[in-house]
Amino acid sequence: MKKYLKLILFIVLVVAFFVSVRYNESSLISSLKKVGKKAIAEVVGVESGNKATYMVVEFTTDKGERIRVHPMCMYYKCSIFLNKKFTIIYNPEKPAGEYLLLYHRASFETFDMPFPDSLKWIDKYEGFFNFNTDDEK
Repeated sequence: MKKYLKLILFIVLVVAFFVSVRYNESSLISSLKKVGKKAIAEVVGVESGNKATYMVVEFTTDKGERIRVHPMCMYYKCSIFLNKKFTIIYNPEKPAGEYLLLYHRASFETFDMPFPDSLKWIDKYEGFFNFNTDDEK
């Protein structure tokens, strides 16, 4: 019986974690739809951490501030993004903390923006990505 209780508790915790992640993502998108600014970002590097691989992304805000962020890359070959440019939506009050890098069709649709021809090369990778981000400065 104790085995089943532990298993049920584990399942409940996993489900709660995923609900929390979806809520945070939804909250971020809502916030960015209201106050977000658009910029062009470039992937200037890829870094491997203990638990994940991160892209090193730089962009300039509308105030001329150069920002570096590290969204998580869930694709096994993150180097395909090196030296590529993407649209980024950021909160002008917290540009390094609230942002979303747009590099797949669904993210452009979320913001009612047309998918640029310059990103059509990424279509062949669409199924391999997990598009969540991890915010770092």
